[in-house]
Amino acid sequence: MELSFESRVAKEYGIGCAILIRNFQFWIATNQANGQNLRENRTWSYMTMEGFCKLFPFWSKDQIRRLLTKLTESDVIIKGTFNKNSFDRTNWYAFKEEDKWILLPVDPDDSWVEAKFRKRYWEKR
Repeated sequence: MELSFESRVAKEYGIGCAILIRNFQFWIATNQANGQNLRENRTWSYMTMEGFCKLFPFWSKDQIRRLLTKLTESDVIIKGTFNKNSFDRTNWYAFKEEDKWILLPVDPDDSWVEAKFRKRYWEKR
């Protein structure tokens, strides 16, 4: 798997967090585009710790937990549980400010408009 991240995001939050942010951007934008996992006026993505470990085999469970905690404490993501079964411990994640991190194309012929998104986001900083 090839990983990517925005260098400015890595500078602010660290490389590990930047990798996770990019992963959340992809899945939350995908869910948003498909109208899936909409709860509490947010678009969510869910993943078990085992899933994270398979997706990022170079990190331990503890490393992943620390990165997720850092993103939560930095107010980048929020965590929720919307599982049908009470014994299901799968966590759901959403961006605290979804429109700051996710921008869907306005025009179907557009790409993900990431250059415009980056410019808009980083000009506010």
